[in-house]
Amino acid sequence: HIIVENSPNYGNQSVAEFALALLMDVLRKVTISYLEYKDAKVYPSCLMGLELYGKTMGIVGLGAIGSTFAQISHGLGMKILGFDKIENEKLKQNYNVTYTDFDTLLRKSDFISIHAPMSKENYHMFNKESFNKMKKSAILINTGRGELIDTSALFNALVCKKIAGAGLDVLENEQTMTDFDYMLGINRLDKLTLEQTIINSKMFQLDNVILTPHIAYNTKEAIKRILNTTMNNINEFISGKIQNNVI
Repeated sequence: HIIVENSPNYGNQSVAEFALALLMDVLRKVTISYLEYKDAKVYPSCLMGLELYGKTMGIVGLGAIGSTFAQISHGLGMKILGFDKIENEKLKQNYNVTYTDFDTLLRKSDFISIHAPMSKENYHMFNKESFNKMKKSAILINTGRGELIDTSALFNALVCKKIAGAGLDVLENEQTMTDFDYMLGINRLDKLTLEQTIINSKMFQLDNVILTPHIAYNTKEAIKRILNTTMNNINEFISGKIQNNVI
């Protein structure tokens, strides 16, 4: 008889905008150019990027965040392919989203942004077979959950140039990268977790990857929405009303 409530929809805009930021960083080599410029080593021919306009954006998961990302992509003049169990008619009408199957999205998308929830059926939905179907010029963005991607398969795809790049705000077993307890007690890690941690670390050595520490949600506006919703949940509970119940 314990009520469990949450704070939904606080990061729709912040996560969607951050996904675009990751894409732009990889596509236009922002971080790489900054580091080279800082070291007085600038090679313009190696820093050539691509424009977004007219390209095809594949969006996996068109819930609240994915829908916001679709609006942003439409505003940038992109064609949009979507993959989701439920088709949103408003997205079709207002933002020209074309729903398709997963394999078609993989084959036809210039860029793919993942906004799907983590579930048993979605676990490692991006794997070796998926990367083999993608364009070699494709860029993959993940602000969803790290477990949606097979880390080992992604690393191999990037090294072997099966895809052009990736922007990742989430990783499998990302807690082992920053949690001091894990660093002190490496014996606590099972074989799979240890392998994923090593691969995560090796990702930093790739020039075609941008990694950030799960901060896509982290804006002043999003934190304020979390606090406001939390306080409203508490006040409504005290008055005998239940809202945002997750059970």
